[in-house]
Amino acid sequence: MSLTFQVAQILIGLIILCLGVTISPFPLYDYDSQFCITTEIRYHLWGPFSFFISGALSIAAGRKVTKGLIQGSLGMNTVSATVAGIGIIVIIFEEIIMYDTVMWKFSYAVAFIGMLTGLLLLSLAEGCIALALSIFVCRAACSVNKVVVFLPNNDNSPSPDHLYDEVAFQ
Repeated sequence: MSLTFQVAQILIGLIILCLGVTISPFPLYDYDSQFCITTEIRYHLWGPFSFFISGALSIAAGRKVTKGLIQGSLGMNTVSATVAGIGIIVIIFEEIIMYDTVMWKFSYAVAFIGMLTGLLLLSLAEGCIALALSIFVCRAACSVNKVVVFLPNNDNSPSPDHLYDEVAFQ
């Protein structure tokens, strides 16, 4: 499997962090008792943090296959999918509230809604990637307890018999 999904996880986390930092200083509800839910719960900080870690663990598990890295990648991708799901729910809830209350009061509310929609789409993409990687890793690691390693011949001439070793995880 290529590194495309793992690198995409890290880049999506970086973009969500940048968008979150951009929208966090918006004085959304001028002197009202309401607040911006997404930035108040700091989704733009802990969301990308989990996406960075799951992407890095997936890259590490792809480069050096050990039981600990595979289990860590599976666990972190599951956590990232859950975090993305929570973020999607919070952002949708906030957009519904904003559309009913603030959308027509402030000139920058449309820009804020646009950035929140960007966060929503990126969180949706991250959730799909993390869920797909979790399913892939679980199918690969949970059902098989042995790995077959092919040891290639060092000389350039092809040999009729290949060397195979069965390696079991401990």
